[in-house]
Amino acid sequence: MVVFNIYAFTQAILVGLLLGLFYLVGWDNDSGLLQMYLVYFLVAITYRSGMKGRLFWIIPTWLIALGFVFVFIGGYSNNSISPTLFRIVKILNYLFAMFLGYRMIFGLNAAFVKQYYQANLTLKNINSTDDYFVSNKKEFWAQVSHTFVYPNRFFLYVYPAYKLIFRGSVTKDDFIQHYDMLIHLIENRLVIPSNRHKLAGLSREIDRYNATSAYSHPSNALRNIAEVIDTENKALA
Repeated sequence: MVVFNIYAFTQAILVGLLLGLFYLVGWDNDSGLLQMYLVYFLVAITYRSGMKGRLFWIIPTWLIALGFVFVFIGGYSNNSISPTLFRIVKILNYLFAMFLGYRMIFGLNAAFVKQYYQANLTLKNINSTDDYFVSNKKEFWAQVSHTFVYPNRFFLYVYPAYKLIFRGSVTKDDFIQHYDMLIHLIENRLVIPSNRHKLAGLSREIDRYNATSAYSHPSNALRNIAEVIDTENKALA
């Protein structure tokens, strides 16, 4: 069964409207390559804007759209120009498509890295001014909200490849240490006692990593931490 999330369905509707517009203005097959690029840009822009469509809940729609561009380039033909010139055009298109993929992947990682360092700085600031928050639980949890960071799926699911491609970026050690510090900060500040068991999942992941250096993606545990922070803030609102 093919599974798309709701954002992917929304993007599919937008692509359908765009293709309908192409039909109405009478674009012929010779403009097909340009049409494919416009579809890709539509999907990529909406994805970057927050409409994060996915296939099987993992594969981003912008990557699928880029794949169609590659396939289309391979089967694209144009008899109005010389074979040599057309071969050069094809090569340039492949290079441009590869550049688009490169920019998208590194752009998404840059956003994650920026979010991580901002969250980590906030966490360290809270730790250094801990006395200020002793009698101000509402402000404490409001600040804790800014310490949560969820990594991109490349980091979560294929970390060995992530480490190879993004050398000098956020490491699993950085990530684990951040959440280890966060758990120690909030575990004795919980307003809702039932939230304590939700911290246990990530604590186990951290303990396993510290004991064996075996990193596994703690996606469910991270969602639990997000829920803890959210419910604590709502309880004090």
